Amino acid sequence: AKILFTFIVLIAALFITGYFFARPIILSLGRLGLENSFKGASVSIKDCGFQPNTLLFYNIEIREGKSYDIKIREARIVYDLKALLKKNISRVSFNNVSFDAKPLKTFSAEGIDALNLNPYSGEIHIQKISYDNLKTGEIKSMVEFRGNTITMNPLNINFLGGSITGNLNILISGPGVIKYDFNFKALDLNIRSFVEDFKLIDKFEMTGRLGGAVSLAGSGAAIDEINGTFFTDKNGGILVVKDARFLENIAKNSKQPLDIIVESFKNYNYNSGILKLYMDNGNLVMDINLNGERGKRSLTIVLHDFK
Repeated sequence: AKILFTFIVLIAALFITGYFFARPIILSLGRLGLENSFKGASVSIKDCGFQPNTLLFYNIEIREGKSYDIKIREARIVYDLKALLKKNISRVSFNNVSFDAKPLKTFSAEGIDALNLNPYSGEIHIQKISYDNLKTGEIKSMVEFRGNTITMNPLNINFLGGSITGNLNILISGPGVIKYDFNFKALDLNIRSFVEDFKLIDKFEMTGRLGGAVSLAGSGAAIDEINGTFFTDKNGGILVVKDARFLENIAKNSKQPLDIIVESFKNYNYNSGILKLYMDNGNLVMDINLNGERGKRSLTIVLHDFK
């Protein structure tokens, strides 16, 4: 982060002193600064432009073999001379960003703004992030840079019609070696939105709202640990299980006739519920326990080889 900040200050100062002659030099410095920040990666910048107190870079690509490929359609650096003297960049914006990290699928962000950026801290605003079926709303956070550690705290995310608040720590211990831990509290998450976003509607339907706390940790592409507990709100909701194989397994494990199990999970109204989330031998396990006027219902959902 300090190297990247230094190169931004350098090219901004160069622009001030040589507007018409600095273009090829700015492109070279831009590539050099990114190469120093992303060790071992190849960097290309197609073009740059100038506006009052603003530098623009277009069609940036940062590629490191088969590990990752970052593409940025536009990077915009807004600076002020007085702020530069205080080692502060007013604003750095990235539009249409994609991050393809093998073996994960591609992350994409419509807009990323870094505000009041200096070698030690800044503010991050992201319009939204998409990853496979997961989609967030607006993300805001304060960011601190300490050595090889990036800390985002407090981190606020609009998600599933509710909100997530917590802290994220990222440790970069070497080229391609990243460890992280994320602790957060969730409020008023929409269960139906979760079912629809993750395309589970053919297996079951569920309405209601959730709140709770989760901690997770991982390294690189792997999530090593997840522990969390969620509680439904006082209004409860409705559960309908459609997956025939899932209902057959419940009937087999509970030693009850299948028709009774099918009926018990048909338009089941619950008043309260608890969902526990944890990892078991690389699988993500969700234990759901519900309570309603027609009695209690329990089910376990396992996502195998969860990443």
